[in-house]
Amino acid sequence: MKIFKNTQLILQLDNEGIYINPDKKLSYSKTNLPKRFFTFQTRTEIYWNVDIIDSGSSAGHIKVAVLDYQEDQHYGIAFQEPPFQINYIEFDTLDWAQLQLQLTNYYPNKLEPFINKESNQLSLPERSFASPQQPVYLPFKDTVKIKFEDAIFKDAKVVFDTLVGTRMQTFEITNTFIKSVFDPIKKWFIKKFNKRTFTAVISGKLYRGELIEPFATSEEISLIDESFIETFQTYFVEDLFKKDKSNKESFVIPITKLVEDGTLGNALYSPNIDDVDLLKQVLTKHKFRNEQELDYLASHPHVQRNKVQLTLPPQPGFILSFEVNTVIHFVWELFNSHATYVWSFSATPLDEIIRILNDDISYIDLYKRNKFKKSYKERKPGYLFDTINHPADEKYGFTLWSQNLESILHTTK
Repeated sequence: MKIFKNTQLILQLDNEGIYINPDKKLSYSKTNLPKRFFTFQTRTEIYWNVDIIDSGSSAGHIKVAVLDYQEDQHYGIAFQEPPFQINYIEFDTLDWAQLQLQLTNYYPNKLEPFINKESNQLSLPERSFASPQQPVYLPFKDTVKIKFEDAIFKDAKVVFDTLVGTRMQTFEITNTFIKSVFDPIKKWFIKKFNKRTFTAVISGKLYRGELIEPFATSEEISLIDESFIETFQTYFVEDLFKKDKSNKESFVIPITKLVEDGTLGNALYSPNIDDVDLLKQVLTKHKFRNEQELDYLASHPHVQRNKVQLTLPPQPGFILSFEVNTVIHFVWELFNSHATYVWSFSATPLDEIIRILNDDISYIDLYKRNKFKKSYKERKPGYLFDTINHPADEKYGFTLWSQNLESILHTTK
């Protein structure tokens, strides 16, 4: 006897049971599906549109045929109320080509009695069935967007996590140019690529919801090579002098300190590049009003190559040290400034010199140069301080400046 023939229902299926609506769920023991022999994928929710082809064999027992294995108009299930009690669902034979796409692992020979013979022959020949003891792996491939800031840069690879179904999976993208020291400066990849994410193609084999042999590639990551270091050196300089001094304990910061705390990163700092080399790279990449003076200081024969200090905004510049005879001179040259500041010390510990430079530069920042010079004369500290103006004369201005500098550097206290 067939009652309610051709009545359609939407069913939601997962590995725990079958939902007729949010309040009505049947376990697979209340169906003819051999759930112990297959597992549904969990990447997306599964909805079947079924047709009730028999509802009169016994109370609450219905037989259904699946019309659509990928029902997208499934919102009505929230309000679905069948006109009778459903206690057991018997499924007609299933379309293997459709069902297989929704499974992660299965035992084909156990499922064969439930599969429509025609679909079986078309999409899965008899010789393809595995034994119950032999696991079946399903090919998996997907494309995901990964934030640079969420990835981890290690030597020769980039590592990231992403969801595969309901499980978090770790992937690695190999590239021999990648260095672990890139990790603190990942933000510069965002600037280089002009986007916050990279695209990764992930693949592997699914078995019981777990991805076996995960593999990943990325077009963006494959583009990273040695040229990135040169680009990052430029970004470093640009970022460095955008920093807000209010967040710093000190105006004066050694370049080596930036290596230690990860601001610069060892990626940009190697035994072949000393402090003065970095200053010269800055000069080649950026135009400054006083770049001639900066280049002269960086090329001076008495410059101490690994003792360059930085001053951050609002007074960005370099402090270079020069040891001439028994006197150590610290020359502060700001970017685009109109003057050069020189402190000269003898027999003074370096930490004390840095403290003095910080105090004096802070004073100059607050009260400007002329007021500091007046204060210096009144205090008469145990060190010399001089300023050298940058003459406006285009023909002889630089020559006058360099002569004044050499006069100070070769003065013995």
